[in-house]
Amino acid sequence: MDAVKGLKITTLADNLTFHGSLLGQWGLSFLLEIRGTDDRRHTVLFDTGAVKDALLFNVDRMRINLSNLEAIIISHGHRDHTAATVELARRSRRRVKVIAHPHTFKKRFAVSKDGKKRFTNVPKGEGEKDIEESGAELIVTREPCEIISGVATTGEIARLTRFEKTSERWFILLGGQAQRDHLLDDQALIVNVRGQGVWVLSGCAHSGIINTLRRVERLAPSLPIHAIVGGLHLVSKQQREIEPVVSALKSYEPKLVSPCHCTGFRATNMIWDDFEEEFVLNFAGRTIVSQKLTRPKVI
Repeated sequence: MDAVKGLKITTLADNLTFHGSLLGQWGLSFLLEIRGTDDRRHTVLFDTGAVKDALLFNVDRMRINLSNLEAIIISHGHRDHTAATVELARRSRRRVKVIAHPHTFKKRFAVSKDGKKRFTNVPKGEGEKDIEESGAELIVTREPCEIISGVATTGEIARLTRFEKTSERWFILLGGQAQRDHLLDDQALIVNVRGQGVWVLSGCAHSGIINTLRRVERLAPSLPIHAIVGGLHLVSKQQREIEPVVSALKSYEPKLVSPCHCTGFRATNMIWDDFEEEFVLNFAGRTIVSQKLTRPKVI
């Protein structure tokens, strides 16, 4: 896997914000500005938040220019990651590639303890037809997809660990039938940065962050895991469930760990305890640059 020369990640949407002029939301969106292998500058988005107006407000308030946006990667088909795909694609002068798994745009729902259904699928106006009508090129695949040299999606992630499981209350409609939803559309983004190794960006890591890292190892077997940034979906887990995840994370010896969104306070605190030097608190407005120390690490 080729190596890019630099990476800058700006969090456009997250649950937290420490900037008085920005809006928080239960959702996630990252802007990636990449200095490619050929020294060209590339702009990529990973996920598009939960609240369209709030995300667009943050983009405008931070004066982010998306006229050269090349690609939007959708980590999975939940509404808190897919609210503004069409609107952001339209801001580019280019024909934006939108990369997603075949299950991303299927109807899906969660069932509460009292039996009520809560639909969690991609919101109205952000579906396959809407994306194509916006002028974007929709690429639907289970396989890894190269965005530019040195940057690729993981594609579908195998479930190998015993301690990372999806909820039994999630369902997806396939062929008109409701089936248990194992979130097979969950995928991460990997960026190989020169002199460092692989940066892994996760939306929610419904596959499990350790399963995700094992997938990265298969795709880039000779490269170290340098950084892990994004949601880890440990928000509803108990300490005994989080401990094996954190223990396994330690075996990768990442140099930067920046959990956010659906990681949850308990898990975030446990990760901070075990990765005191590597930990960076994430929030809307946070910028992380591959060749610089992120300061302050925690606010």
